[in-house]
Amino acid sequence: MDADTLIGSGIGIVALILFVIVELRRENPLLELRVFRSGNFTKGIIVQWISQIAMFGTMFLVPLYLQQAHGYSPLKTGLIMLPQALASGLFMPIGGKLSDRFGARPLVLAGMALTTVSALLLSNISGDSGVGTVILPLALLGAGMGLFMMPLNNHLIQSAPQNLVGRVTSLTNAAQQVMMSFAIAILMTIFTTRMKNLMVESGKQKPDLDLYASSFGYTFLILLGIAVVGGLLGLMLQKPKRAEGESTDGAEIPMIVSH
Repeated sequence: MDADTLIGSGIGIVALILFVIVELRRENPLLELRVFRSGNFTKGIIVQWISQIAMFGTMFLVPLYLQQAHGYSPLKTGLIMLPQALASGLFMPIGGKLSDRFGARPLVLAGMALTTVSALLLSNISGDSGVGTVILPLALLGAGMGLFMMPLNNHLIQSAPQNLVGRVTSLTNAAQQVMMSFAIAILMTIFTTRMKNLMVESGKQKPDLDLYASSFGYTFLILLGIAVVGGLLGLMLQKPKRAEGESTDGAEIPMIVSH
């Protein structure tokens, strides 16, 4: 890692620490970090972060692999990515309805299981793999995300301290932007580092399809481990003590409505 990267990372870490300190001292902070005092909320949002790393990392890496390694056009790449969006849209209302009956934990476990299988399939991509070997795991990823995304959002709102419920959405939205950047940066770093190492080992001057596939598979093997951690955290989620849609004093809690 070069000096510029170390300096930039150091500045970012210091800035983040200062931001947290300032926000915790303000009566009306920009982001309400006090919600992390709820252990159930903290476990839930970490699961959400892991799912976002898997989703945004896949949405960035798969098109990169298809266009640079296979030479597919943007249109063809978009069509290959379409099953992920369709599966997510199909399973999202199903997850919302099942959440009312079973709560978030079983849906999070099922969704993270599908995400793990998706990462496992993508980690086994080889240079001679066809388009179908990419479409199936993308559909599984979309189904998994759609299944637990809405129940998990509801779980976060219900798990937050009663007086801070109205500040949860702004926090989760801001965190999503951070996780998106983090996912792309860290997974791309793993991908390019693996590619460079393989090129040195093979003595090749330019990457070919096999090198792309090997680097791609290795990156998703790392993502597989991250998804497993998310599933284990999902096991520890507990149903919020107050009734769904109702606070301890009978006041209505803002809910994310499923359609």
